[in-house]
Parts: sequence; structure tokens; C-alpha cells
Amino acid sequence: MADLQRVPPHEGHCLELSAEAHPPRYALNGQILQPGDAIEVRLADGAWLPGTFDWNGNPTRWPAVRVVLAGHGGVPGRPNTGVMALQPGSILRRRAS
Repeated sequence: MADLQRVPPHEGHCLELSAEAHPPRYALNGQILQPGDAIEVRLADGAWLPGTFDWNGNPTRWPAVRVVLAGHGGVPGRPNTGVMALQPGSILRRRAS
């Protein structure tokens, strides 16, 4: 497994709760992340998982990445999605639009 503690900057940045933002916001390389932002999460094997950033703004709850899953969603016309919590320090990068 790759040493993910030393990821070159072009390979992503650590997710951080910004102490400078009021109200608190999560940031990636100093840039605030908004719910719905296209991101990729670095997995332990070095692969990138594409999804969208999701957070309700509560600093006691971790943010999440929402990913599109195969299969039929519960709401007609909407994609089937899953959500995975993101711990602070997770390695992310913004996804090109």
C-alpha cells in the first residue's frame, strides 16, 4: 500500500475544517468546499473515487462523499446514490467539471 501521508500536492490535499471561516466550513488546499462540489477521494490502493461533497454544516458531524451507484434508486428519475463519511485528513482533490 502506498504511503498516503506524503501525497504530492498534485495528487490531492487533506480535508480540513477551516478555523478561519464563520460559520465553520471544510476546506481543501485553503479553498472552501460547498455541498455539491465535484470531488475525488483517494482510496488506500491509490485509486480515486469520484463523487460530490456533502455536509450539513454541523461541525460535530463529518462531511461525506456522495457517489452514484448501479441499480435503481428509490425515487423515479433520480440516480441511486450512496454516502461515505469523510474523516478530517482524508485526501481529496477537486474533479474537473
